[in-house]
Amino acid sequence: MWIPPPPAPDDEAALRGTLGGARLFEQPAHRAKVDALLAFLDAPGPVCLEVGVDYGGRLLSQAAAQPGVRWIGLEIKKPRVAELSAKAPANCLVWAADARVLLARVLPPGRLSRVEVFFPTPTFERAHLLWSPAFVAALGRALAPGGLVWSRTDVEGLHHYVGALLAGWAPAESPPEAPVPSRRERVCAREGLPVFTLCRRRPMGALEPAVG
Repeated sequence: MWIPPPPAPDDEAALRGTLGGARLFEQPAHRAKVDALLAFLDAPGPVCLEVGVDYGGRLLSQAAAQPGVRWIGLEIKKPRVAELSAKAPANCLVWAADARVLLARVLPPGRLSRVEVFFPTPTFERAHLLWSPAFVAALGRALAPGGLVWSRTDVEGLHHYVGALLAGWAPAESPPEAPVPSRRERVCAREGLPVFTLCRRRPMGALEPAVG
């Protein structure tokens, strides 16, 4: 049974150590990537972010089905990012970056309409655990008021932990399913594994700022 690791004494230290960390995006060599992202977001309309796209079938199917929405996909496996970037339509941008850093430091505040976090790794190591109070604060920074966070996992303990972290966020109806399910969704369906889903709406008022 998965239970959350003890709270980290310094979430800022964890951010410094992640892929595409806070210091990395401040370097001139990587500034072009940030500028490209900001240019991608200049167009009007909703923006959705999928965290941990894996093989990317789900992300690409949503981008193709909803050309009026701009889609950002995050994946830490760089070869997979390169492969997906070559296939992505114009309304889809795939990045090799840590979601915690991107939400807390790189994306314009309030620009996202929805963040989807499907089947994150249920690690016992705090430094590698995506869900935390700092991550929720970063979501609050990057999401527009009323924006959605959609969580799905096959780990019941993680599901309850996410629900506790988002206790102050109002329940919301889940968006329509993607035309192509994720690889993990297919595995769960094939093996009869339970899948736990929640969708929450960002409060309309001001939230606590993200770390840093």
